[in-house]
Amino acid sequence: MNSIHKERGTIYIPGEPPTQIVEPEINSMDIYQKAAWLGIVTGLRVMTPAVLLAWSSQSTSAETKRLTGILAAGELIVDKLPFMPNRLNTGPFIGRLAVGAMSGALLCRRYKQSALQGAFRGVMGAALGTIAGYIYRNAVDNITGVPDVIWAIIEDGVALMIGTRVVGLTESQ
Repeated sequence: MNSIHKERGTIYIPGEPPTQIVEPEINSMDIYQKAAWLGIVTGLRVMTPAVLLAWSSQSTSAETKRLTGILAAGELIVDKLPFMPNRLNTGPFIGRLAVGAMSGALLCRRYKQSALQGAFRGVMGAALGTIAGYIYRNAVDNITGVPDVIWAIIEDGVALMIGTRVVGLTESQ
């Protein structure tokens, strides 16, 4: 029975010459920019980064992927309900900042970059995304007269589109 042995930078397969592992070069600035973008996504939809980070990682368990998927889907539904608190209220705003920090830190940690720098970028992005999302939803609803639920669905799509590009679930990054 052949077994594969993996050591730092090299794979050893019995009967074959050692194979060097060539990892793509990672620009830390690109990763920090992605952490900020993931924070912006958090400001739009707080559970979207969690589900995208879970689903884009091979080391995440199926149970965690399922749970984050359920939570994200629940948020997409609950967000449209009229009794939901304003995202700029203290509790929701601080929650988005915390999740933005966590998302940015996890993304940077995945690429062996500074988790602290990632958390900072994530929290700044979350603040920006939260405020921009609030302004967008209020402005387009008031200007167009189109029901808010339509604009909320568009916001869902924008958050998902940006987030999938950031975590690498789409081809072009």
